[in-house]
Amino acid sequence: MPVVWQNTKIKIISFAQNGMTYSQISEILETPKRTIHFVMQVETTRDHYKTLQGLGRRRISIPVIDEALINIMHNNPFAAVVVAVKCTNFPGSGAV
Repeated sequence: MPVVWQNTKIKIISFAQNGMTYSQISEILETPKRTIHFVMQVETTRDHYKTLQGLGRRRISIPVIDEALINIMHNNPFAAVVVAVKCTNFPGSGAV
């Protein structure tokens, strides 16, 4: 599909909202009807797709543990990260 410039997208949406058919818009802008259909399809479905909470990769730590790990490293800059991870019971550290 060819690149459609932002001003062309705005014109397509404006013409469509004013009741023009895809054929009429295609003739005026000299753009294929398929491109006009695609622009309108993307525009009308854009707000329908929302990320639902809880989907995606599971969090392996919580903000409290993250903050504790950062504080340990900030207060003891020469401490090994492995030691700091075990002190905070960071998930996957092997500490029980």
